[in-house]
This record gives sequence, structure tokens and C-alpha cells, in this order.
Amino acid sequence: LKLEVVNKKAMFLTFQKKASLCLVAVSSVAVSALSVSPRLSGAMLRVEGDPSAVATWYASSFEDVEAVLDDGCAEVVFPLSDFALRFSGDEAIKPYDPAVSFDWKDPSTKKLGFLGVGVEVSDASGFLKDDDENMAELELVASMIPDEDPAKDTRIQVAEMTDPAGFPVAAIAQRDCRAKNNAYPAPKLVVAISDLDASIKFYTNCLGMRLLRKRALLPEIPAMSGFVGFSQHDPESLVDSAEGADEAGTPRIELRYLYNSKKLFPDLGLGDIIIKDADPELVASLADAEGGKRGDTLDDGSIRVFDPDGYAFLVCPTTSSSSSSSSSQ
Repeated sequence: LKLEVVNKKAMFLTFQKKASLCLVAVSSVAVSALSVSPRLSGAMLRVEGDPSAVATWYASSFEDVEAVLDDGCAEVVFPLSDFALRFSGDEAIKPYDPAVSFDWKDPSTKKLGFLGVGVEVSDASGFLKDDDENMAELELVASMIPDEDPAKDTRIQVAEMTDPAGFPVAAIAQRDCRAKNNAYPAPKLVVAISDLDASIKFYTNCLGMRLLRKRALLPEIPAMSGFVGFSQHDPESLVDSAEGADEAGTPRIELRYLYNSKKLFPDLGLGDIIIKDADPELVASLADAEGGKRGDTLDDGSIRVFDPDGYAFLVCPTTSSSSSSSSSQ
């Protein structure tokens, strides 16, 4: 009987050792697969008229921004952030939900969903118009995440503009900011959402972004915002940034809940938001459980997913060129 117990114990220890080796092997594969981190690559914006005129406006308005013109499309490239806004007048672009039919060129069908583009700059005073009406100095209350001292004074300077396509654009600069090493210009997309906590859950648990800031925009704006992105920096280390910007100029999305807002639909001027170097199948498999929805699959393996409010994300797999460039660094 003792011999049988000893043999069973030895068998168990052998199995445990093999299982540990397998776990190490699986972990190594996982680490290797994650050697290229997901990134917010850009967004498609539908415009009427000439897309090149819109892209040229951005390039002439902001330093270190490039306009790439193509037949029927145009891109605004933020080289420091590896991010691009792509403008297209192509009517064949599919709206978000095939079950809902909208004419995106008809203003009566547009909803207050996409609130515009934000560009963080070192100084917003250069965007001041003659009448001085487009400039505002905002004094914000302390953020909730990270938990800031209630007495902290956060002031930002905002210059509001409108691009030739009619999209709102804001140049944002933080006043009295001690962190002068941020990469400018740093882009962000601003979208209205119906449930901030549900959106944060989807963007972090499903898309894999980090919550960089959560703060009320009071007393200036009756809204609460969560700022998310693929920043590799701990939010606690970004103490001098009102919106969680880092020195890499990482693109961000501002999820803005407007107090007392009603159910909304995404503005159809905003097309796919593009995430590259991701695992499309993994993201798509998590979408439903996190309040979103899985969409169609493209020939290259990219998968479209929808967030809880219907904003579309095109999740693209890691390309061989991305892998090779990452390994060479």
C-alpha cells in the first residue's frame, strides 16, 4: 500500500513538472506574440466636396502635420504619433450598422455623436482669431482617475475652429504645465457616449486600451470624460497632463458623457477608427460580452467591431513589416 502511494505521488510530481514546462512554453509564445503592441492608427472621416482641401487645411494650421493627397481621398498624417485622419467623399463607404439605414449627407439624419478632433499643442495662442471669440481659458476640477488633490488647479487653453468639412477642431494647450517633454502635436478623437462606465469597460477590457484620465469638465462644460489610448505609461506618472498625454504623443480617444444627454447614434461623418497590430479574433470574441458587437471580417483578416454606442473599429492584425521593424529595435 505504501509503495502504491509513493508511485502515485511520483506520477503526480512528474505530471506537475510537465504541466509547468507546458505553461512556460505557452507563456513564451504569448510574450512573443505581444512583442508588437496594438496602436491607434487613424480614423476615416466622410466629407462632402474636395478631401484634399480639408487635409491641406490641417497641414497649414498645425506644425509637424503632413497632408498626403490621393485620388478621391486625402490623409492628414501626424508623424510623431504615427496617426492619420483619412478624408473621403466615397459614398460607397458603409454606415455603421447595416440594420439601420441613414443618408449620411442629409443633415437631418446626423446625430450628435462625433464631437470633433482635438490636437494638443504646446501653445494655443497662435490659433487666436481677430475677434478673440474662439479662445477659452478653462479651469478644471481635480481628476477622479488618477485621484488628484481637490485643491489642484488645472488650467487649459482651448482654441476652437472648424475645418473645411465642417468638423469641430480644438487646439488644446495646458497652462503652467511642468512637463515640457510631450510630443506635439498629439491628436485625439472626441466622441459622445451614452454610458461612460460601460464605454470605459469596453475600451479597456475588449480593445485593450488604458484609462489615462477620468475627470469632470466642470464647471466649464457639463460633462464627464474618460481619456483612453494605448499609452505604455502608467497614468499615475502623467501627473502634469490634463488628458493623460505622454511624451510619445500617443493618440487618444476622449469618451465624453454629456450630462442629461439622450440616446444617441454615431454621427455618420465618422467612419472606421483603425487599430493596428492587434489580435482581431481575440478582440471580436470579447466584443459581445463587453457590451459591443462583432461585425464583418475582411479578406486580410481584419475584423470590424462596434462599441456600445455603435462606433466602428477596424481591428487589423500584425503585419510582417510591423513584426520585423519591432524586432530590429
